[in-house]
Amino acid sequence: MRSFPVFLGSLQAIYMTDPKYTFDYVNLINPNKIIIHHTGNRDKSLEDAYYIGIEKFEQPSYHFIIDGDGNIFQTLPINIKGAHCKKYNASSIGISLLNLSHSKPPTLRMKYALHNLVEYVKSEFQITEIKTHLEILIENINDVILRCNLHNEFGRITPTQLKDLSVIGIEEFKSELILKVKTLELDTLVEIMMIETISKLKNCPSWRYEELM
Repeated sequence: MRSFPVFLGSLQAIYMTDPKYTFDYVNLINPNKIIIHHTGNRDKSLEDAYYIGIEKFEQPSYHFIIDGDGNIFQTLPINIKGAHCKKYNASSIGISLLNLSHSKPPTLRMKYALHNLVEYVKSEFQITEIKTHLEILIENINDVILRCNLHNEFGRITPTQLKDLSVIGIEEFKSELILKVKTLELDTLVEIMMIETISKLKNCPSWRYEELM
């Protein structure tokens, strides 16, 4: 692993790369949103977060990772497609917060770094839309509900509704929706894709960007 300092406007970041890997990069196409993630509820090193993307997607997942001390690490060129959010990878910038969880909220330094990084990316690409990964997942689930004509039974899901549910409550909701989808006799591939979308929903600490700040 090699690292070296880079400047993002007035911000200093650390670029991370492993020269033993070569990646088949694809350019971003008119990025129009920033998507904020977290690396998971168990403690991970920065290297873990970097290599997990390579293992799963054959390239780093995120453009940036921010640790609890507010250090900004860049893992992809900002004009390159990431691998952090299906359907939106070609048109979004991915930022991940290291080891964020319900029991481990963002530190003040992490919040400050996130705010400054978001402002930099917004200015570079004239982006106005900032969402968490969970908001994207909820949009996808609402699309499943609409396409399956289940809105009378499930309504339109909102982050506020899910925030009030426990982990068990969310799993029960997912199971109920999956069972309903399976009764609809959909095309097999469509059913698989919809169940995969529902299964990705999780009890996430980063509900909305404004709440992180």
